[in-house]
Amino acid sequence: MRYDLLLKGGMVIDGTGRPGFVADVAINGDRIVAVEPNLATREASKILDASGLTICPGFIDHHTHYDAQVLWDPLVTSSSWHGVTSIIMGNCGVGLAPCKPEDREALVGDLVNVEGMSLDVLQKGVQWSWESIGQYLNAIATSGLGVNVGLMAPLSPLRQYVLGNESKERGANAQELQRLTALFREAMDAGVFGFSTTVLPQHLGFQGRPLPCRLASREELHALAGVLKDLKRGCIEIALTRSPGMLSDDEYELLTFLVTQSERPVTWLGLLQKPEAPPDAWKSALQRIAPYFDRGYLPLGQVPCHYKSARFSLQRPFIFGNFDCWKQVFDRPLAEQKQMYASAEFRSAFREEMKQPRLFTGQWNNMSVFTVEKPELRPLLEKDLTTLGQEQRKDPVDLFFDLALDDDLNMQFLYEFGQVNQEMITHPYTLVGLSDGGAHADMRCEAGYSTYMLGTIVRDRQMLPLEEAIRRLTSVPAQVFGVPLRGTVAAGMIADLVVFDQMTVNCGKQEAVRDFPGGGLRYIEKSTGIAQTIVNGKVLFSHGTVQNELPGRVLRANREQ
Repeated sequence: MRYDLLLKGGMVIDGTGRPGFVADVAINGDRIVAVEPNLATREASKILDASGLTICPGFIDHHTHYDAQVLWDPLVTSSSWHGVTSIIMGNCGVGLAPCKPEDREALVGDLVNVEGMSLDVLQKGVQWSWESIGQYLNAIATSGLGVNVGLMAPLSPLRQYVLGNESKERGANAQELQRLTALFREAMDAGVFGFSTTVLPQHLGFQGRPLPCRLASREELHALAGVLKDLKRGCIEIALTRSPGMLSDDEYELLTFLVTQSERPVTWLGLLQKPEAPPDAWKSALQRIAPYFDRGYLPLGQVPCHYKSARFSLQRPFIFGNFDCWKQVFDRPLAEQKQMYASAEFRSAFREEMKQPRLFTGQWNNMSVFTVEKPELRPLLEKDLTTLGQEQRKDPVDLFFDLALDDDLNMQFLYEFGQVNQEMITHPYTLVGLSDGGAHADMRCEAGYSTYMLGTIVRDRQMLPLEEAIRRLTSVPAQVFGVPLRGTVAAGMIADLVVFDQMTVNCGKQEAVRDFPGGGLRYIEKSTGIAQTIVNGKVLFSHGTVQNELPGRVLRANREQ
């Protein structure tokens, strides 16, 4: 039998969790045709020596926001630099389809406010040519892809399409509910992997108004979940927890409602150990939903494999979107923002609202100065606001606003709001990922979580076996989202593979570049130790160099491809 490509003599870790074994992996077209030792090299058109290296399934990055970036960056960087061969986007209820021409500004505004994207970059980079979700997927496929791209149907554009501007004010009436349900079924027929939404109050949309999906009625959610139940495929992704790691009564009720009404996997955000929270507070959330796992459901809490942080400036203060007093700040001219921040009344209102449970409630020791524009402010870099407040004998709230104003609101702050530990990463009820790739691009990048997992978490800290780490990066998300024929190394599966050196694989440091449309700024992470990344049987990267192939595809959940 002839082979188009033969990977020779590598340690195969197949994604199932079983121990690795030395074998050759033979590929014909886009399929793996054999995984056996000592396959005949004379039968191969091309041979890659994998001796001393590990061969595993391509990683599946299930929580991304590349909905816009994929239109101008077919390689979907930084994710593809880290062995990611498939991404799922359209998360957290925001995206670019479906969209009527008159709603384009609103959908872009949602991405700016919720996902911290640059308005200028989006205006320059998104060339509209679609209205329906099917047309959007076709537009992506036509432009060429380096990796495979799947889509969750985001609920905000769906509701905006049916209800117009009233989607930000109320639930759907009976006629609108019927149209919304039909529209979602049409999206499922086009191949989406389910729907996504958010209930987080900090997720403000265009012009500081609530995201349309946050106004979805229980009847709407019941109808959409019913489509998944009827089709017996698809899943739900929801940004659920107002305080990461804690599951309130109303959040628990909504989660269990979605699980039981859809009878499909529901993956929710998110699980972290907040620095100020009691140790292991996150465990109570998982213990609470344990009975649903016993009944065969999969309400998996998403966890990162490293600490989570947010970088922001007070020009786009997205982390404060759940404060009533901050809503007036969004999408306002710079001069008006400065006036508000200088106001004693605004500062007093902020202090009062911080008394209530939120993502941020005054942990100034976890907030530091990350970047500054004015040279004279550089001595402040990397200092936390509690320390600076003590040095300057100033209240942290006043210091926070005064520093931002001193730098004309260009100063970026770093807020570290959660850590992870070994138990989180290895818990059977968690889904590792949460890269947020494509979001907050000019503030941070955490797209390299897969190589960080293999290098720092597995090799350096020895938190879990390599076989289990790879299972959680590959076959687990493939199962949860229903990614066809991917996630394991076996004959008959599609040849999405990563070849890497376990001694050197890791994620590099974040660095700033200006390669977005119009010279827009973004942060990137590069990898080390990745020898080859293979997508649909073709080598996409070899030792960090792209191979002039764009073998990626639009993934359709309802068909093999």
